[in-house]
Amino acid sequence: MLNQGNVLQLSVTLLVTFLIVGCGEKRVAEFSQDEVRPVTCVIVMPTKVPYEQSEKSSKDRDELRSGALFLEDVLRQELQKSKVSRILDPSRLRSRTYDTSGGTYNVLHEIGKQEKCETALLSTISAFRKRQGTEYAVDEPASAAFALKLIDTQTGQNLWMSSFNETQVSLMSNLLSFKTAMSRGFKWISVEDLVANGAQEKLRKCAYFY
Repeated sequence: MLNQGNVLQLSVTLLVTFLIVGCGEKRVAEFSQDEVRPVTCVIVMPTKVPYEQSEKSSKDRDELRSGALFLEDVLRQELQKSKVSRILDPSRLRSRTYDTSGGTYNVLHEIGKQEKCETALLSTISAFRKRQGTEYAVDEPASAAFALKLIDTQTGQNLWMSSFNETQVSLMSNLLSFKTAMSRGFKWISVEDLVANGAQEKLRKCAYFY
């Protein structure tokens, strides 16, 4: 039989479990071609911010630009752990000049031809909202959304695409997220951690890389 002290301890434990952090995520089905061939080289293109995001406030735009650079770096670092033997990062692309008059796919073809690289990883970020608060109490949780697409630079064919969209919520709001909350230490994580976790999850599900 539980004594009064044990009952109190159990009650506190249950209360904390319900209030600690989970996640709310809108999952989008991933797409890939039926035939998967190994990728030996991938160009990590600079992350784009959608045109319509220019209407946001200057603070939101600054956060998105910061998020774009962060996502680029995360993608590059994660791909270094993959089976891909050669990775061209965005800084190399920015230091060179390419003919951009023929549209996106012609540009990718031109870059792929010059760099002798058969694929390009495109990324777009549409949300990068920092957490307002601490790991244990927040006014606003972190929120992030981005899309990834792998393109064959020779043919322009879409080889794979995936997207991530998550705003962290309390575990009480989504009891089904217990496993994710536990993996995050039952804390409110930063937007950087949210993006890093999301990018890792998406890339590791891509058969072209792993």
